[in-house]
Amino acid sequence: MRRKAMNAMQGKGYLVQLVRSLMLAGVMAGICGAEEKTKRKFFDEQDGYLDLSEFLEHPMGFLPLVIPITEPAVGYGAAFAPVFISPGPKPSPGKAERPQIWALGGMMTENGSDGVLGMYKATWGDGRLETLIAGADASVNLDFHGIGENLQFGGNPMQYNLDAVGGVVQGRYRVGESDWWLGARYIRAQVDASFVRPAGFPDIIPERSFTTDLGGLSLLIKHETFDNVFTPTKGHTWEFDLNFYDPAFGADGTWQIWDAAAIHYWPVGKSVTIGLKTDLHAASGDAPFFMLPSVQLRGVPAMSIQGDVIASSELEARWQFHPRFSVLGFVGAGAAWRDTKRLEDIATTVSGGVGFRYLISRRYGLHMGIDVAKAENEDPALYVQFGSAWPRL
Repeated sequence: MRRKAMNAMQGKGYLVQLVRSLMLAGVMAGICGAEEKTKRKFFDEQDGYLDLSEFLEHPMGFLPLVIPITEPAVGYGAAFAPVFISPGPKPSPGKAERPQIWALGGMMTENGSDGVLGMYKATWGDGRLETLIAGADASVNLDFHGIGENLQFGGNPMQYNLDAVGGVVQGRYRVGESDWWLGARYIRAQVDASFVRPAGFPDIIPERSFTTDLGGLSLLIKHETFDNVFTPTKGHTWEFDLNFYDPAFGADGTWQIWDAAAIHYWPVGKSVTIGLKTDLHAASGDAPFFMLPSVQLRGVPAMSIQGDVIASSELEARWQFHPRFSVLGFVGAGAAWRDTKRLEDIATTVSGGVGFRYLISRRYGLHMGIDVAKAENEDPALYVQFGSAWPRL
């Protein structure tokens, strides 16, 4: 089956998971470039601990991330990508620095999912303009659990494949000296979906395979006051994305997806940070089943709880007990439902877990680590984290 495009290209859902995995994919393997090795310092002069800040400042310095993929929806696997990070334009007083980031890599998992992805995120001029360009070619095997509570198929999901190729272009511009950003995003992709419907299976999807063209234009509104773009300790972001898919933009149908997210961080004393993330997503029109919003919480398999509307929230507490090391705990809850007027067919879940972080780059305030999470009726899952567990593209 020739590769077409994936639902990940909406900048949400699975693409965010894939982008995170590929951005993660460089720090764990080690540092390349034997000829330059003696010229670069990998230990901080202040405390003597491993620190990649100076290495990243070098023109050929990168994070050669090789990380495990433990997303329950696709099984165990691995991703690799060199991730290049360099300083962005000097920010205005009181604003967080926004570095340049680019990566190119691939992934493969035990359930047969594989793919490649490239991305480049840059800040221009005096730091007012921020752009993102990304593309992917992937084949992803997932389970369809139904929409809402009444269509959960009694715990026996239907397996399907998305064979996809596509890309996204995005730009945001800061409004004056404020913390408001306005922007737009264009998504173009094709998705080849195929599945086998067992005998007696609910007749929700009438065809065994179909191709969907995705073409969407989004309006982006954001208010952000984070003190660091990788691992914030204070500040907030409020994001509102209005996504319009229409034949005029290259889609083969008409539908809309409305996204709203709020993330807050509060410092408590000198060593504790409290974080809270709340999401609300809704779809209307003729959205393909794989484009419907899904609950995204650590411990909950990707795309396992979908609905016309989803809402979720996750609370996290991180204790920086050492300048380099921290531990954290988190708990979350989410819901999805079909009927937006009567709130029928509601599916709910709760999850929680623990994790640890290491300050891998003092220069960029970048922490990395591992989270172990579990949702109700699910096996424990392991997540390798690059920066915050709630990354924003």
